[in-house]
Amino acid sequence: MKFVSLKLPGGPFRVGLAHGDAPEIAEKAKTHFKSLGTEKVISTEIDPALGVHAGPRALVIAIQSLKDGLHG
Repeated sequence: MKFVSLKLPGGPFRVGLAHGDAPEIAEKAKTHFKSLGTEKVISTEIDPALGVHAGPRALVIAIQSLKDGLHG
């Protein structure tokens, strides 16, 4: 999470999380990004087709900048 936190866009952003059977890791990440001011965090599980490649306890983090022509 440290690496991703250093790459956050200036301005408003949203976070998407996906975990490989590790809801406690996703919850920790959710709390972390909320403390950094994210507007919304969406969390889900990695499905089995992707999970076989990602492995157990994997965490995917996606960041969406909301600074554009619609949001300023």
